[in-house]
Amino acid sequence: MIRVLIPLLAGCSLLVALIATVLTADFLRDAKRTIGTVVDSHTATDDDGDLLFKPTFTFAANGRDYSVQTHGHVSPSPGDVGDRVDVLYDPTAPSNARIDTFAYTWLIPFGTFVLGCVFGAIHLALSWFVRSQSRLF
Repeated sequence: MIRVLIPLLAGCSLLVALIATVLTADFLRDAKRTIGTVVDSHTATDDDGDLLFKPTFTFAANGRDYSVQTHGHVSPSPGDVGDRVDVLYDPTAPSNARIDTFAYTWLIPFGTFVLGCVFGAIHLALSWFVRSQSRLF
């Protein structure tokens, strides 16, 4: 069961990383930059008791004002209420916007890639261990 599950997890993680990377690169290819302002910040704590932040920010594009809440909680905060932040937005759908930080742009592709590599390394290590043990007997 482990011989199938670990490589399956590695493959799925790497597939998700590839899809997330393509979607992020597609967004970034057409994204416009502007300056926004953090207007609210929802806080939560993780299992370790660390404070996580989910800001709402506003920005102007195409002659209109937009208010966007980020999709996930991050730490550290990209800014306190009232702080100006760099914003990336889709010019054809400005409500599709994100704060221009590593966490909001690349964390999912990077994290799933690392996870896939870890599962792949575990698979290789277990395979090597099983082969080396079978040679002893």
